[in-house]
Amino acid sequence: LPNTSRFRVKCPSCGNRIEVKRSGDNGPDGEKAVSREQSPSAGEASSPFEEGRVYLGLSPNKEENALLFILDEDLLLKVRQQLEKEGYRLAGVSTSREALQVFNASPLSLIVVEDKEECAPLLKKIHSQPGYARREINCILVGDQAQSFDSKQAFFQKVNTYLSRSDRERFQELLPQALGKYRQFIHPWLVARGEV
Repeated sequence: LPNTSRFRVKCPSCGNRIEVKRSGDNGPDGEKAVSREQSPSAGEASSPFEEGRVYLGLSPNKEENALLFILDEDLLLKVRQQLEKEGYRLAGVSTSREALQVFNASPLSLIVVEDKEECAPLLKKIHSQPGYARREINCILVGDQAQSFDSKQAFFQKVNTYLSRSDRERFQELLPQALGKYRQFIHPWLVARGEV
């Protein structure tokens, strides 16, 4: 847990934000609290958790945030460069523990992960999300099992897009295609919710 008096986490079941205050940190009416938290209003001071999110390079707006769990340094650099061009704020991690901490505590719209054993806990966590929560996360898996955009491999791996590691030199064109395919997928859901 963050070494702060209070922080916010995302409930893995419902996706709601929960503010946790450590004992000794009393709320405005004097009671110790664990409460569901709405987004802070304009001008409201940010919590240590929000400051930690800034440190990670993430935004309170989930549409801008991406988690990268890529162990191959060259591949990570190519993905990072392209996603920064696309306007994403990136949290790069190198262990499953870090990946799960960022996933549980940060609003994310994109996850790019390698198809490696070390990354399996993050994939398992993504797959365990309720349908509505899983649908709102674009998950791109990079591996050696199939060609890029192989729909069967993506289906079997339970991800939105499968990219072949051997195509890394073409990621500047493949990643925007993967993002565009996801936007086409999610658009009807956004329309149905009145968000478009």
